[in-house]
Amino acid sequence: MKSKSRFSGVVSFLAAAAIVLAGFMPAKQVKAASDFTNVHFDNNSLWNNVDGKLCFKVGDTLHLSGQINNVSGTVSVNVNVKNSSGNSIRNINGTLSTSTYHPKTVYIEDSTPIYNQLKTSSWGVGNYTIKITATNNGYPRSHTVKVYVYASSVYTFVNRLYTEMGLSATVSTKYSFASWLAMKTLTGKDAALYICNTTKYTDGEFVRRLYWAMLGRQYDQAGYDYWLNCLRCGAKRIDIIEGFANSAEFKNYCSRMGVVAK
Repeated sequence: MKSKSRFSGVVSFLAAAAIVLAGFMPAKQVKAASDFTNVHFDNNSLWNNVDGKLCFKVGDTLHLSGQINNVSGTVSVNVNVKNSSGNSIRNINGTLSTSTYHPKTVYIEDSTPIYNQLKTSSWGVGNYTIKITATNNGYPRSHTVKVYVYASSVYTFVNRLYTEMGLSATVSTKYSFASWLAMKTLTGKDAALYICNTTKYTDGEFVRRLYWAMLGRQYDQAGYDYWLNCLRCGAKRIDIIEGFANSAEFKNYCSRMGVVAK
């Protein structure tokens, strides 16, 4: 019994000492940890998400946008672009300021040094990663976006199909087709069969326009006579498009434009 009382006394002493020491220890500071939601590029008409990658053509300007939540005071933002080899090709730094209210949501596009500075003119065709890092009160939070930049000739290929066949389409639709072609989820033949099959013109005009749309050139008389005769003998217009698409010339044309023929 005596030893137990002594043990209890030791425990009581240690507990009391801990309480006293706690009074001298600084309280743990809780800092705001910023986080991202809805990071995207706000020029929605100019890109399409294919296989988890945002697709743009060479020469496009990427308008970066997104929300950074749970922040207070100043937020430093870094945007770093790396190519497929892991080399940094673009590095942008900027700051965002918030009010004293907490938590607070701020938007990347409010930062002049960052917004509207991601231009693909000098990037070249290929895969890239864009890493956005926001640091608030010493706490960094990052968001990485995968991007594929394709040759502008791919868009030209799509635009020519619509223009030469005298058909209208939104810019968003054309960019969608270009993205699918660039990522090889669609072939040139697929695009031609979908876009060019129109009853808008006479048979002769249809054939003449098809040369420009699918081969990028003026028709030759022998070829024109052949396809026109096919139509007059009962072939359907989609059969003529198929014939053009199966030709070696269409394959070569697609290759020059950066498109898989079929």
